[in-house]
Amino acid sequence: MPTCIDMAPTPEYINYIRFSPVWQMRRIQALDRAGWVCETLGCGGIEGLEVQHIAYDRLGSEQPEDMVVVCRDCREEAFDRILENRPSWVDRMDSAMG
Repeated sequence: MPTCIDMAPTPEYINYIRFSPVWQMRRIQALDRAGWVCETLGCGGIEGLEVQHIAYDRLGSEQPEDMVVVCRDCREEAFDRILENRPSWVDRMDSAMG
């Protein structure tokens, strides 16, 4: 299953995120579900919220569990940690996915 680290943005992906009414609807639903606050444990920030894909295997037909709402600071910190610990992170994700 592709992850956020494995998938480089394609023109189709960029168009989907920028222009698709389906994505815009799912994005708003994710923000509503999160109460318009960062879902990172202990953060609760409201500045610079982004809806990020956790996985891309259902791109275009995302389910709520495929997305997470994070503030810009938490996103940058999380991606830094993921990149620093990528092998162990990928192994944990593969194990969790069965």
